[in-house]
Amino acid sequence: MEYSMKISYLEIYNEYGYDLLDARQESTTKLEEMPRVSLFEDTEAGTVHLKNLSIHPAISVDEALNLLFMGDTNRMIAETPMNEASTRSHCIFTIHIMARPHDSSKVRRSKLHLVDLAGSERVYKSGIDGSILTEAKYINLSLHYLEQVSIGLFYEA
Repeated sequence: MEYSMKISYLEIYNEYGYDLLDARQESTTKLEEMPRVSLFEDTEAGTVHLKNLSIHPAISVDEALNLLFMGDTNRMIAETPMNEASTRSHCIFTIHIMARPHDSSKVRRSKLHLVDLAGSERVYKSGIDGSILTEAKYINLSLHYLEQVSIGLFYEA
């Protein structure tokens, strides 16, 4: 078998997606200047793709870990009254694995998604305001939607 691995790292912040491995992250200080990752649905193939999300080859575990650490440095973090280094987003670190037998042209593809969800915010307890309050609203709303999807899937199963 011949194996290869690729990595992508998506951040969802205030309902918008951003590529944490985009090379422009290092030269840009404002998140608003970064291209947004958007969904693209291929109805003929029945698939969904993410536009503006880079995928990087990783030849070794060390390379994959370096991509994880690089992406982590680009995450949205802010100080709140409850936490001095609070992540303000959800993130999805994806490992794309391809396997091909030496005597075949068929390729098997798998994905492993490692998801870090932002914690729910107790707005009344923390006394936050301004942009941190806006972030908290988006965090709580997205966690609510995830809960509703999970409940729906449970009852349809």
